[in-house]
Amino acid sequence: MAWGFGIGDQAGWQPAAGYQPAPQKRPRRNPGGRETNFSLEKGRRYHKKTMSSKDPSKAGAGGEARFITYLSIPDPEGNRRISLDEGSTWRIGRTPENDVVLPSDHVSRQHAIIQLTDSGEYYLLDLGSSNGTFVAGARVSVPRTLKDGDEIRVGETQMTFRCAGVEAAEIRRSKTQKFGPTRALYVPRMSTVLVADVRDFTKLTQRVDQNVLCQTIGTWFRRGGRIMQDRGSWAVKYIGDAIMAVWLHQKTSQEPQEIANIIGAYVDLAAASADLAKEFSLPSVFRIGAGINTGMASVGNAGGGGIEDFTALGDAVNAAFRIESATKETGVDLAIGGSTCASLQKSFHPEQYFRQYKVSLKGYDAPADVWGASLESAQRFLAGTKSTASSSG
Repeated sequence: MAWGFGIGDQAGWQPAAGYQPAPQKRPRRNPGGRETNFSLEKGRRYHKKTMSSKDPSKAGAGGEARFITYLSIPDPEGNRRISLDEGSTWRIGRTPENDVVLPSDHVSRQHAIIQLTDSGEYYLLDLGSSNGTFVAGARVSVPRTLKDGDEIRVGETQMTFRCAGVEAAEIRRSKTQKFGPTRALYVPRMSTVLVADVRDFTKLTQRVDQNVLCQTIGTWFRRGGRIMQDRGSWAVKYIGDAIMAVWLHQKTSQEPQEIANIIGAYVDLAAASADLAKEFSLPSVFRIGAGINTGMASVGNAGGGGIEDFTALGDAVNAAFRIESATKETGVDLAIGGSTCASLQKSFHPEQYFRQYKVSLKGYDAPADVWGASLESAQRFLAGTKSTASSSG
């Protein structure tokens, strides 16, 4: 199509001679009577296969794609089906960057996500939405395992999670035999892993209304993820009532300032967590504990079908979780591993703020050295690193 451009006071494009604009479609009217351009396929990475409205189990040999796992969502033209066969993370919200776009004022911009775990289970996680995410009528507060037939409600939209179960495994196996396995590419990289966990979460669930709890945890996940990204993390994961963030280092001997920045991410997260108690009128303070560990990890993109899902695997990651658990045993707010502390010692004096502990980490034969600090000590350490950087500059 040719376009002409005008120049002058009203500069801009003008249609070429003979151009006839296409007729505008009238917005559809949803069941509630409000006009809207309801269109799930407007998601930036929406699967083209999902437009089938037929039962996948009845698809013919030469017919439409046969979905194994999918979401069934009603709309004015019949059920839309969103395949969950490829990839490992699907975002739900009202803005176009989501994978499942629900253009409703009752749906948050970033409302919820569905994640596929290594064990093959699908989890639903609410991201602190105002109106909540519900499964079988119960509001989701922590990651919820999805089962075939689960009814999910997001805003005004009711959707059904379908998974073929045993048949799904058989179909995946037949595809693997025919086309060969799809393997994620992992490479070894020097990494630092931060794991942050909510303190006394079980007690909190017993003392707080379910709706308030859901909004609190979801908001913590969302704000925590943003903090980690602002601090340059390579990947962020939400696991139960914990957040895991991963930073990659360009050199095998990481720079001390890089580690200090990650401690800064913990301090920022602790401050944001404390604000939640007042914001949601919680009966007690909202505290977190965190563990940081540095070492080699296998990192890569476990996603598929155009969906990115970056993750890290290996002993350095496992140890970060164990070190975080050690904060409860030692009574500190933050614990860092030996290699992490050694990196800091190149330029700073962490021993002035962190105390050394000998702890037994679950799954490890020998006791390990970790360095622990209170939140206040971590804050003073950061202030000291800034002074050191200013004096050296």
